Amino acid sequence: MHSILERLKFEQQKNEHIMNMHDKLESAFGKIENSIMLSKAERWKQELPWKKYAQQIALEVLEHLDKTGKTQKDFAVMMGVTPQMVNKWLSGKENFTLQTISKIEFVLGISLFQIPIAQQERTWVMKTLSSLQETYNRPHDSKDSFRTSNTKVVPLHSVYNDYLIAQ
Repeated sequence: MHSILERLKFEQQKNEHIMNMHDKLESAFGKIENSIMLSKAERWKQELPWKKYAQQIALEVLEHLDKTGKTQKDFAVMMGVTPQMVNKWLSGKENFTLQTISKIEFVLGISLFQIPIAQQERTWVMKTLSSLQETYNRPHDSKDSFRTSNTKVVPLHSVYNDYLIAQ
């Protein structure tokens, strides 16, 4: 697996080197005329943003598989795809769909992306749960109906986990 990680890092460095060379050539010789190389460079430039994300996803998955002792074949079985598809994904050149990313997160039990609005919502839930915990833990008088012998104590982390699963 380390060879794939090294290959992905090499690809990233190679891509950055190519962009630097293009800039150097233009500064030395002026604007490069339309050519096959220029159209390839333009296409590559347009693909660069999503390829960086694809490479980061591939690295995260590879590191998780390495850490958990799972193989790419195991991962393919878990995902219900062929080992060839997993190899394509982990090459860092696949434009993942949100559906695929979500399935990877679910199957591996990891988070690959944090969407800011969702993070704010989680923060709000955690503050609310924390507030409930403080309310429950503060001293109450015996007439307070909040604590009765019928009250069931539920760990807050399980409530939060149930909330995340429902999302």
